[in-house]
Amino acid sequence: MDSNIPDLHDFFDSTPVSERITRTNDLDLAFNGWLVASADITDYTRTRWTKVSLWMTTKRAYVAQITQGGTTLPTVSRAAARHSFEEIVEWMREDNRGQLGGASKKVIAVACDRLPWLEGEDVEQV
Repeated sequence: MDSNIPDLHDFFDSTPVSERITRTNDLDLAFNGWLVASADITDYTRTRWTKVSLWMTTKRAYVAQITQGGTTLPTVSRAAARHSFEEIVEWMREDNRGQLGGASKKVIAVACDRLPWLEGEDVEQV
C-alpha cells in the first residue's frame, strides 16, 4: 500500500522540518519530515503518561516516537524509523510487550484518516 504515496511536498501543506529525537540509551534519530499525528495518554491516577508521535520523512520513511514518564518515574524516549506503515505499527506493538497502547492506537487512527494511502490500515483485515 505504501507504493501509492504521492509526492509528499505536494501532499503536505507545509515545508518539512528538521527533527532530532533524543532517544534514551541510544543514538539520537535525525530526519526531515512532517508530523502526521501525536497523542497523549495519562493514567487515571495522573501519575504516569505516554506520548506517541508519528512523522513521515522526506525519504518516505515512517518515524515513531514513544515517550513515557511519571511523577516518580524518569522520562524515557524511544524512537524508530521504518520503511512501511506495517513495520512501524509492528515496532509500536513490540515496544509495548506485543500490544498497541491507547496512544499508539489513536496515532494510527489519525494517520489513517489523514493519509489517504493508509485508508483501512487502522484495522486488521482477516
